[in-house]
Amino acid sequence: MSLEGDDTKTISLADHKKQMARAASKRIGEVKREGREALRVESERSAMLERRLAALEQGLTPAKQGATKDPDATPNSSDYQYGELDVKYIKDLASFEARKEIKAAEDRRAATARKQTDKAREAQFEERAASLVEAGREKYDDWDDTVMEHPVITTHLTQVMHDLLLESDPNVSRDIAHHLATHPKEAREMYGKPPAQQAAYFGRLEARFTAPSSSDATTKTSVVTTKAPALPSRTARGAGGNSQATGDTSDFSAFERLAMQR
Repeated sequence: MSLEGDDTKTISLADHKKQMARAASKRIGEVKREGREALRVESERSAMLERRLAALEQGLTPAKQGATKDPDATPNSSDYQYGELDVKYIKDLASFEARKEIKAAEDRRAATARKQTDKAREAQFEERAASLVEAGREKYDDWDDTVMEHPVITTHLTQVMHDLLLESDPNVSRDIAHHLATHPKEAREMYGKPPAQQAAYFGRLEARFTAPSSSDATTKTSVVTTKAPALPSRTARGAGGNSQATGDTSDFSAFERLAMQR
């Protein structure tokens, strides 16, 4: 027995039964897969509900549980229960934007203050540098040629020595600058030392050039000597001298003779 299909081909009963069996088997497989997928979805849904229930029991909402811990990080809408429409997300985002704007304003103010400080410090250094040069030219005839043109001052001077020269008394720092320029080997060797040793070296030079010179000490000593009270003049004595002594005389020989006469 055979069947005639729509396509006018003759199909045997056995073949028809085989086709029906394959179709039924395919459908059964699809139903099984759909059932497994439904079970997976239901299992995940149950697990999610259990997690939410546990969070609620601990007094936490899913939004709080997933909230960003870093206050400086931009809030992520996916961490909130209702995404971009979540009220807490909107509040956190507004707070984050406000903090960012405040921090940017503070950074701008700090940068402006630093620029003003640097400008004032630079102006102060320029003023001190002018005073140093003026004091140097006043004392040293070779200041411009010896100091202002020497590499140990114009090129290789370290930041430590530069700052110390400008912060010291110009009448002392001019001597130190002149010493560095006239002792370049010593200066270059000291420039290679750590900052603390450079500062100690500068301190020794400062003490040397601050101490009074020997000529100044001599002058001060002579001034003190001339201020001593003058001794009373003594009456000249001799064989034919007629010396007289009073009771307040400092001539003890005459005083002795006066006592003997009494």
